[in-house]
Amino acid sequence: MEIIFKKDENILQEEAGEKLSNLLSVKTPTLLLLAGGSAFSLLDSVETKVFSSNLTIGMGDERYDTEEMANNFAQLMKTEFYVEAMAKGAQFFDSRVETDETFEQFGERFKKNITDWIIKNPNGSIVATFGIGEDGHTAGILPFPENPALFEEIFEKNDTAVAYDAKGKNVYPHRVTITLPFIRTKIHAAIVYSIGEKKRNALSKALGPSGYVSETPARVLKEIRNTSLFTNLEF
Repeated sequence: MEIIFKKDENILQEEAGEKLSNLLSVKTPTLLLLAGGSAFSLLDSVETKVFSSNLTIGMGDERYDTEEMANNFAQLMKTEFYVEAMAKGAQFFDSRVETDETFEQFGERFKKNITDWIIKNPNGSIVATFGIGEDGHTAGILPFPENPALFEEIFEKNDTAVAYDAKGKNVYPHRVTITLPFIRTKIHAAIVYSIGEKKRNALSKALGPSGYVSETPARVLKEIRNTSLFTNLEF
């Protein structure tokens, strides 16, 4: 894992955006899976010239919630990144909840979009952005330190994505996320964006020499073949 430290958040954001722009500048079909939250900020620095019909954009995780503020894709639609990419012909996996769509149907649609893209583009490239939560989660993979077996049952499935109930762990319990095997084997390059003192403990555990993914899911990010971590936290 390449670690880029910049104390100045503006410079950090610009360099992360430049890195993502470089990853998206290829002419082959590319699927970009995005993290929500603070990781959205780096999208402001992506060069619009990389947008084309070869690019498909979706979320790496989503919440089954009709409230606009709770849905990652609905928040993405408010960004200039989305507007510019749409104007240049990029395709999108809309992960807003559809009318009368059940949680099971929602999860299947999310998974099918990614799976079908992979089948259609066997030589395509998958790029992803990730954040790291204060609890050490990444994408929609929440920690289960009290039950490693359940964690493995949910997130180690040899599948593209999984829908699950995180009741008691998050204010948005009904979630769908890409799986750990998908992160390890299908993502060609990743940008991890983690800023703020509140993230220090989680980031330290994610980067540490020992620990369990069930306790700190962000540890899986070290297993991606080409990962760049951008942070304003010095270790």
